[in-house]
Amino acid sequence: MTVRGLLAGCAVLCAVAAENPVRADVSSNPAPLTETRVFAGDSNVCTTAPPVAATENAIALAIPFATAAAGKIVEAGAQEFSDYLTRTIANDSTAVTVNVESTYFYQLRKNIKHQWAVTPALECIAIVRGRFGTLDSRTLASSASKLDPRHRFSRVDEHRLLQFPILKDLGLADFPDLYLELALERDPFDSVFRLQPRVIYYRQSGVKVPADKRIDLNVVATFARPDGTSLGVLPLRLSGLQIGVDYPPEAISASNPWSPMPQRPDPAVLSKSPLGRQAAQLTVTPVNLTVTVEETGAPQRFLAFLSHVLAGSKADLGKAAEDATRQILNAQSKTRAQ
Repeated sequence: MTVRGLLAGCAVLCAVAAENPVRADVSSNPAPLTETRVFAGDSNVCTTAPPVAATENAIALAIPFATAAAGKIVEAGAQEFSDYLTRTIANDSTAVTVNVESTYFYQLRKNIKHQWAVTPALECIAIVRGRFGTLDSRTLASSASKLDPRHRFSRVDEHRLLQFPILKDLGLADFPDLYLELALERDPFDSVFRLQPRVIYYRQSGVKVPADKRIDLNVVATFARPDGTSLGVLPLRLSGLQIGVDYPPEAISASNPWSPMPQRPDPAVLSKSPLGRQAAQLTVTPVNLTVTVEETGAPQRFLAFLSHVLAGSKADLGKAAEDATRQILNAQSKTRAQ
């Protein structure tokens, strides 16, 4: 499957700023033998800050605006991201990792009346970079107060001993160098979604830290059907992060537009199939999730990528907003007339 085959859809820019960070006593030198892994699935994937219920304040323009503008953004986003990724991988002053995971967007469950109901199956993405293997709780306990100041990964058991169940579940042998939790926040109609940062734990960089001690984390999550048809390109820019900091969720502000969701499955179709009659719960709408993480002290390429995507879709976005506004005003006029 080509890069262009995986990458297309609504672009989402999440420019994140943080306040009141907690310092951790760490070094900015890259640690050897580290690996990046991506976990995607339901709310349990976000082990330290699970997502809350879908937002209830989605604006009326969100659905027609995102749907009408999707085609142009797909066209602009696929080529621009492909070019950006090619240039970034060839640059030796930045660290890039690419992970591909298979997952599902929806799940179907039977209620007490044996009727199928559609619910989200993909609610959270966790990005983990660190050293994987068997951990030593005693060794970690001696440094937990400095490396885990918010107790994201440590718990006190009934014997008042410090344990690390989350690190064990993730397969880590040490505290992670980088740990991101991104919740998929959906509107009440489950028609659009966006990435919502929940945790930014940045203990150690994967590149040489620049003189200003600031690093940009550029995350791009792309979604594609098994046949290669692209569903979304969702950029997330975390700018000016300090190494050795665990940012609290309440200190993170994000600018994160909505992206159209894949079409919801029709429960009536499944209820007629042999598999649907036998099962009580099924995951449906399979997708391939590709997550690209760039660590860099020079954000120019990523900013250029975002600029080109937005510029390429500007005219179409304006028309979408105009058409959506006209539809809403016409509907309101008909309501008042009645």
